[in-house]
Amino acid sequence: MGASPDANRYLEKVFPKIDFEKTRNEIGRVRIETVEQAQEEIVALINLWQVEGK
Repeated sequence: MGASPDANRYLEKVFPKIDFEKTRNEIGRVRIETVEQAQEEIVALINLWQVEGK
């Protein structure tokens, strides 16, 4: 659910039987920037481990 508003609207059209609002309320809303930051941190750690030979 950490997708852009446009992506969420598209998915709601593609899967009309899913109650996305209920799902968002159950798991919470995450800003896309938060997801991107977490992804960047994970990639940075993987790259560091690769350089260090772990």
